[in-house]
Amino acid sequence: MPHDDEVEPPPAILRKALWEARRRKVNAIIGSDANARHTVWGSSDINVRGELLFNFISSVDLFICNRGNSPTFVTAGREEVLDLTLVSRDAVPLISEWKVLNDHSFSDHRYISFNLDRACPVRKPFRNLRNTNWVLYCRKLRSALPAAPPRDSVLSANAIDECVEVFSSGCRMALESSCPLRSQKGKGKPLWWTPELSELRSSSRRFFNKARRSGLGDDWALYKVGLAIFKSEMKKAKRSSWRAYCESVEGCQESSRFGRILSKSPISVGYLRDGAGEWTSSSEESLLYLKLLLDAHFPKNQSVERASLGELQGGESAFVNLLDDRHLTWSLNSFKPFKSPGLDGIIPAQLQRAIGVPRKVAFSPLCSGSWW
Repeated sequence: MPHDDEVEPPPAILRKALWEARRRKVNAIIGSDANARHTVWGSSDINVRGELLFNFISSVDLFICNRGNSPTFVTAGREEVLDLTLVSRDAVPLISEWKVLNDHSFSDHRYISFNLDRACPVRKPFRNLRNTNWVLYCRKLRSALPAAPPRDSVLSANAIDECVEVFSSGCRMALESSCPLRSQKGKGKPLWWTPELSELRSSSRRFFNKARRSGLGDDWALYKVGLAIFKSEMKKAKRSSWRAYCESVEGCQESSRFGRILSKSPISVGYLRDGAGEWTSSSEESLLYLKLLLDAHFPKNQSVERASLGELQGGESAFVNLLDDRHLTWSLNSFKPFKSPGLDGIIPAQLQRAIGVPRKVAFSPLCSGSWW
């Protein structure tokens, strides 16, 4: 909420956000640099902006989380409470341990911390497929696969489905054994971070702490110089890292991703409206409404059960010739190893590694008597 804004606080975008939250019946948590003073949230006095903002907070049933009068804004000549944490009524029980931290924030505003109960996301374990032990994977897959159907057998659709399920289950079991789950860790340093930046950051913090304790103008001037040097070097490091990344972009895939990064209007799934006239509120919700499209444009859409393949008829030998080992191997190797999996959860790398397994699985029983 800029102090020089001609419009009385809060700005229109916040009013609109609160209206939307009430419409969707969801809670709101607001962190703001209000640039307004009022004794209710710990300021030293009350100004016009503070009075206007307090009246708005009362009118829309928001609650102020600020506790005490620890300054949230600190400069060489002034300390004041200008930053607010506001929540809707139903979210008040979820907020606890609100406080202003003493950590240096590299700004004239200090960090504000609070706990949001029962809202911490659960960190799910994951598998880094690029770190798979492929030797162990092949050994586990070899032991998991049963004997292959005869080379000259022609199976029904149900029998083929059973073969596919056996192979898919074997791949999943082998991957679980050779690529164990790992727990998520916190974010590491960015690629552009250097030991020199760490030293400059520590130096800036020391200058800030010394200036706050002494209150001397010379110490504050020294802190501002140190902070300016740190921010300048950090910008240079970011710029150099970005330039190096841009120069390294080669190929269609990387260029496409690079284009999405720079795009000002990224492509997203459009919003849909159901039969009751209600619009979806996000791209994720729109994906769940894809069945609406099928029902609207294909009202008679029904699943069709496959019949048995039966015996091959004449003229289909050319199709059978495409299903030999050479063509299947070429087809599998044409995929990028770690391309996103389908509904079965199997990535191309699993199929490519399975090529070297002696006891192999056939994708079609028409091509060979082995499991490949």
